[in-house]
Amino acid sequence: MYKILIGDTIAGVIDVPVFVRYQLRNKKVVVCSKEQAQGILSPDGTTVFQMEGMDVIPGTKYEVATIIPIAEDEYQTLLKIFQENESITPEGDRIDVVGKATLKLVRDAKIAQMSDICSKTIVDGVDVIFADGKTHHFDLTIEDQLNLITLKEMISMGCNEIPYHEKGGLCKMYSASDIATLIDVASKHKTYHLTYFNSLKNYIMNIGEVTAVDSVRYGMSIPEEYCSDILLEMLRGDE
Repeated sequence: MYKILIGDTIAGVIDVPVFVRYQLRNKKVVVCSKEQAQGILSPDGTTVFQMEGMDVIPGTKYEVATIIPIAEDEYQTLLKIFQENESITPEGDRIDVVGKATLKLVRDAKIAQMSDICSKTIVDGVDVIFADGKTHHFDLTIEDQLNLITLKEMISMGCNEIPYHEKGGLCKMYSASDIATLIDVASKHKTYHLTYFNSLKNYIMNIGEVTAVDSVRYGMSIPEEYCSDILLEMLRGDE
C-alpha cells in the first residue's frame, strides 16, 4: 500500500501500483514491471505520473510523483478521505483528479490515525504489581472500565475481598488494596493517553507542511508550546 505525493500534496493512495513505460515502437505508454517502469498510473487509472528518479517519459510532460509505502491503517484513513472528497472532471484530452488532498485533509487523516492508536493503547490495558510482588495484566475495554467503577463502589461499601479476573484468567478474589491499586493505575493510564492525544492533535493542527505531518508518530515528544499544562505536569512528575 502506497500514497502518491506530488511535491507536498498527496495525489492519491493505491493498494497495488500499476507501473508503466513508454513503448518507443508503438509510441504509447504501456503497463510494465517495476524494474522497467518510467511512471505509475493514478489510483483511478486515468492519469500517468512520471516517477521521481525513473527514466523520463518522452513527449507529453507528466507531473513528477513519489510513492511512499504506508501502513494499512493510514491507507484506509486516506482512502476514505479521497472517496468522500474526490471529484473528477474532463480537462482537454485528459482527466485530472480535482480536490487532491490538501494540508487540512492530511492533518485530518493523521489525527484520525493517532486517535485510533490512542484508543487501542488504552484498551490494551495496564500491568499492575500487586501485594504478591507479581505483575498482573488487565485489559481496559469499555466493559472493563465499567467493571472498575463497580469495583470502586464495592471498596467504598467496605468489601475486603473482591472477585475479578486478569486478561485471559479465571475470576478469583483480590484484596481491596490490590483492586484499589488497579483502579489507580488504570485511571492514570487512561488520563495520560487522552491528555497526550489532545496535545498531539493540537500540535498536528499547527504543522504547516505535509511531510512534517506525515512524520508524526504516536508517543513522540511534543514541543512544549503545543502541550497542555496538565500534560506538562504529568511529564514532569515522571522525571
